Amino acid sequence: MDREIGAAVIGLGVGRVHLGSYQTLEGARVVAIADVSAEALEKAKTEHGIPFASTDYREAIDRPEVEVVSVCTPDRHHAEQVVYALQRGKSVLCEKPIATDMADLRRIVAAVRASDLTFAAGHNYRFIPQFASLQQAVARGDIGRPFLVDTCYIQDLWGMKSLGADYWRFKDPQDLFVGGAVHNVDLLQWLAGEVEEVHSYANNVLDFWPVENNYTTNLRFRNGCIGHILLELGAKRKRKFDVRLRAFGLEGSLEADNATPEVIRDLGDAPGEEPEVVRVEAANSHQLEIEHFLNCVRTGKRPLVDIEQAAKVMAVCYAAVRSAREGGSVKVGYEF
Repeated sequence: MDREIGAAVIGLGVGRVHLGSYQTLEGARVVAIADVSAEALEKAKTEHGIPFASTDYREAIDRPEVEVVSVCTPDRHHAEQVVYALQRGKSVLCEKPIATDMADLRRIVAAVRASDLTFAAGHNYRFIPQFASLQQAVARGDIGRPFLVDTCYIQDLWGMKSLGADYWRFKDPQDLFVGGAVHNVDLLQWLAGEVEEVHSYANNVLDFWPVENNYTTNLRFRNGCIGHILLELGAKRKRKFDVRLRAFGLEGSLEADNATPEVIRDLGDAPGEEPEVVRVEAANSHQLEIEHFLNCVRTGKRPLVDIEQAAKVMAVCYAAVRSAREGGSVKVGYEF
């Protein structure tokens, strides 16, 4: 068995998913948790047998048995907590978006570069099997040179209205492109490389949300490929959540979505009249992500989404928001 790694989970929103994933992996154990809610802490402590819990994240991170930290708190707290953990000698897995503005992003980048620790960003969509299979097919050259990549993130968020004024997103509302389409930006850069320029339009139809929540964004990549992201959060739908990914190349196209464990391969020269549907094995993307993170901690390998990859994703997100608010195309700045 691999040596046991002690983990701290900070924030028990999506942090509950991290906690459960750590607990299923051999050689890992959550030894400390932190959250601002004493009630949530007590519930998780009892259900999962966690030996230490605190409403102060510093107390959890500082435990000597903690080697790695999952930062799963509201987004604007990430920089402070990531930097604190790194300075205490702990490797970090930080949920996306790793930072909500360039100043905090630069703080995180500087802290990671100053350490010899493992940092990974929580872009679990790279671990959804059908998206990973699609990317591998592009990398193999199955569709030839990709010239256009396309993705959507569609979610009916009207239900958030019932969560009440104390919901953390209402207390500190942020742009939802940064919080949602960050996944799509990461997937497209995984397929086509670095984005050079973006152009966005946005509007707002959620009457309880103060900033834009629907975006259409065009991208130009350094290698000449172009792309598109649709972020749509304001329609009332039966299908509440829908993420799709497509790649078009000189020899065909590939398509996958978050709900179906398959990749549609539509290759122009392939035999038959219909596209090929390739099934993949369904899996828990958060569990695969955390397993990958722990393996990198043990071996010193670079995570799939390391600080350099994650920072480039955030830079594209900030440029897309700026384009929508100021108008016109925006060059992506990678100065961090």
